[in-house]
Amino acid sequence: MFAFLHIIAVITILSLMVFFLYLDRKSQKANQNYPSLLITIGIGFTFFGVALGLMDFNTDDPTAGLAVLVNGIKTAFWGSFTGVAASIILRFHSLICLKENVAESRQDDQLNQFYQEHTALSERVNYLQTINTTLNNNNENLIRALTDFGLDLDQKNKINMQEMLQAITTSLNGIEQIQRSTQGYIASEIAELRGEFVIFAEKQAEQTTEIFIRALEQAIQRFNENLTNSLGDNFKQLNVAITQLVEWQNQYATHVEDQTQNYAVMLEQVNEMKDDFSAVLANVNQFNQIIQQLETAITSIDYKNTEFNSRIEGFYGALDSKIIDIEHARQLLDNGFKASESHMQNMQSTSEKIFDEINGYLEASHTRALNTQKQSVEHIDQMQQQIKQSFESTQQQLSENLTTLDNQLQQTLNQSLITLAQQLGSLSTKFAQDYEPITTNLKKVMDSMGRGIQ
Repeated sequence: MFAFLHIIAVITILSLMVFFLYLDRKSQKANQNYPSLLITIGIGFTFFGVALGLMDFNTDDPTAGLAVLVNGIKTAFWGSFTGVAASIILRFHSLICLKENVAESRQDDQLNQFYQEHTALSERVNYLQTINTTLNNNNENLIRALTDFGLDLDQKNKINMQEMLQAITTSLNGIEQIQRSTQGYIASEIAELRGEFVIFAEKQAEQTTEIFIRALEQAIQRFNENLTNSLGDNFKQLNVAITQLVEWQNQYATHVEDQTQNYAVMLEQVNEMKDDFSAVLANVNQFNQIIQQLETAITSIDYKNTEFNSRIEGFYGALDSKIIDIEHARQLLDNGFKASESHMQNMQSTSEKIFDEINGYLEASHTRALNTQKQSVEHIDQMQQQIKQSFESTQQQLSENLTTLDNQLQQTLNQSLITLAQQLGSLSTKFAQDYEPITTNLKKVMDSMGRGIQ
C-alpha cells in the first residue's frame, strides 16, 4: 500500500482539480480559493509521506527501512508536484477562459456599489426635499402670523384712537355745554337784574322828582361799573381756562404725531422682518436649484452607466470575434476599469463635496433662520412693550388732563358763582345804602310840602 501511496496522492489531487474545474465552468466564475486549496493538499501529502517514511525507519539498521523511506519521500514529492501543477492549471484556466467573468464580477461589484450610492443619494435628495417643504410651510405660516398680527395691531390701534378721539370729543362737548350754560345763566341773571332795575326806575320816575331820578341814575351807573368790572374778571378767568384747553389740545396733537411716528417706525420694522423672511425664501429657492443640480448629476451618472454597459457589451462582442487579440483587449479592459475606478472616485469625491456643501449650507441657513426668528420674536416683544407703554402713558396723560380740566372747570365755576353771589350781596348793600338818603330826602320833601300846605 505504501508503494502506491504517491499514486493515490496524484489521483486525489487530479480528481479535486477536475472537480474544481467543473465548478468554475458551471458558475462561469473563477474561485480564487481553489488553487490555494490544491497546494495545501499537496503539502499535506508531502508531510504525510515524510511522516510515514520516518515512522518505521530504524537508525540502527538503515538498510531495512530504506524502502519505506523512499516510498514516503516519493509520496511527498509527487504530492507537492501534483498540487502545485494542479494549482497552476487552475490559475491558467481562470486567466485564459474565465478572465471576462472575473471582470464581470468586478463590474457587478462596482455597479452594486454605484447602485447603493445612488440609492443613498436619492434618499438624501428626498430628505432635502422634505426639509425644503417643511421650511417653506414654516415660512408661510410665520408670514401669515405676522400679517395677521399686523392687521390686528392696526385695527386695535385704530379702535383705540377712535375711542380716545370720541372721549376727547365728548369731553370737549361737555366743556362747551358747561360754558354755554354758564354764560346763559349769567346773561339771564344780568338781564333779569337789569329788567328789574328798569321797572323799578320807571316806577320811581313816575312817583318821585328829578332828585330821585338823578340819584337813581347815579346808582345805576355805579351798578353798571361794578357789574362790568366783575364780569370782566369772570371773562378773563374763562379766557384763561380756554387758553389752557387750547394748549392741552396742542400738546395732545403733538402726542398724536409722536404716536404716528412710532407707528411708522413699527411698520418699518415689520417691513424689515418681511425682507428678512424674503431672504430666507430666496435661500430656500437656492435649495431647489441645488436639488435640481443633483438630479442633473444623477441623470448624467445614469447616462454614463448606460454608456458604460453598452461599451462592455461591445467589448464582449469584439472579444468573441477576436480571440487572438485577447491580451490587447485585456489591457484595454484594465485601462477602462482603471479609468472607471478613477471616474467613480472622482464622482464619489464630488458627491461628498456636494453633500458637505449642502450640509454646511443647510446648517448655516438653519442657524440664520433661527437667528432671524429669534430677532423677530424680540422685535415683536419690543413692539408690544412699546405699544403697551405708549397706550398706558396716553391713557394716564389723558385721564390726568381730563381730571385737571374738570378740576379747573369746577374751580372756575365755583369761583364765578361765589363772585356773582358776592357782587349781588355788595350790590344789595350798595343799593340799601344809596336808597336810604333818597328816602330821607323824600321824607324831608314830603314834610316840607305838608308844612307848605298848612
